[in-house]
This record gives sequence, C-alpha cells and structure tokens, in this order.
Amino acid sequence: MNRVLKRSLQMGLAVTLIAWLVWALAGFGRPDKSQSSGSPLSLSPCNLPGVSGPARCGTYEVFEDRAAKSGRKIKLHLVVLSATDHAPASDAVFVFHGGPGAPATDLVYEAAGFGPLGGLRNSHDLVFVDQRGTGSSNGLHCDIGDDPEDLQVFFGELFPVEKIRACRQKLEAVADLRLYTTAIAMDDLDEIRAALGYEKIDLVGSSYGTIAAQS
Repeated sequence: MNRVLKRSLQMGLAVTLIAWLVWALAGFGRPDKSQSSGSPLSLSPCNLPGVSGPARCGTYEVFEDRAAKSGRKIKLHLVVLSATDHAPASDAVFVFHGGPGAPATDLVYEAAGFGPLGGLRNSHDLVFVDQRGTGSSNGLHCDIGDDPEDLQVFFGELFPVEKIRACRQKLEAVADLRLYTTAIAMDDLDEIRAALGYEKIDLVGSSYGTIAAQS
C-alpha cells in the first residue's frame, strides 16, 4: 500500500475514534451521584429498543412520607436520554405525561422519532421520571372496568362506586394514599434534578403534565 495512503487511513481512523469518544463522554459524563456509596440514585447504561444514542435507566429512592423522612421508601423509575450533540446545553428537559396517572417513561420512544422531543434531544438531555404512583414508581393500579375489550363494562358507569372502594382498600395495603399528590411528586422531581447535577431545567408537558410542570 502507498505509504501516504496508509498514513491517511491511519489518521482518518484516529480522528473517527476521537470523535466517537467525545460523543460517548458527552452522553455518559453528566454529573450524577449514582456511583456514590449509599446514594439513593442508581443509574446505568441501558439499551432501549428503537431508541438510538446513549441512555441510562434506573431508580431514585425516596421516603414515601417526605415530611417525616422515615418509614416506607419507594423507588422512582427514570430514564435519561443524553443529548446527541458533542457540546450539549447544560439545561436538561424534563418531560411530563398527561393523565394524571400516565408514566412519563412511556414517552421515551417519542424521542426516537422526528417529533418535538426528537428535535430537543439534539442539544439537550431528556429526562423521564415516572412520578410516584405511576408506571414502575410504586404504581397504584386498579381494575375499575376500563378495559376496552369489554365494551359493555367500558361504556357503563364511569366510576363504579363498589370498584372504587375495593380499589382503595387494595391500595391502602401498599401505600399511604394521602402522600401521592402532585405537589409531593414535584418535590421528588426537584430532588432528582439535583441528584443528576442539573442546576436549571426546561419543562415539557401536555394535559395534566402542564399543571404538574407549574406546581
């Protein structure tokens, strides 16, 4: 092989490797405390089907009773999609789902497309947190006849009293329902923001998410 050509190929490979390392460090070098011993934050790289680029998945543990700072603890599920630019903005975007009751992590796959979230990810980290009581964050789930496969029940009474009472009795065994309010969930979120090392963040939400974002 021509010595000049060989040298050019070597230089090209080196530049490519350096660029890849810069991109990887941009994705995984965010300041968080997940590696600290005893930290409530636990994050690790993860592969999400259909979602390209660096991602971290994990949990953040909080007291169910934030005021008492004692008693039962719950783990809040979260996903962080790192910005794809080499020099991302320092302010992450926290994404809120609607509902109430829908988990924010359900929106992760919207960031893989060409919608607004996909565009934001170019320059910003995207953070999805299932607020307490939703998704995998000690989800408070009940069957109250909202299965569209059973049309007779689905189009029946909107909130059947007996099923609501049974639901409450079931959930009271695993949660203090007084502590699953929007305000408390937003305090959780601010604590997670600090643990991830973000001083300022941007908020994106729809429907109930717009109310939560202003709380």
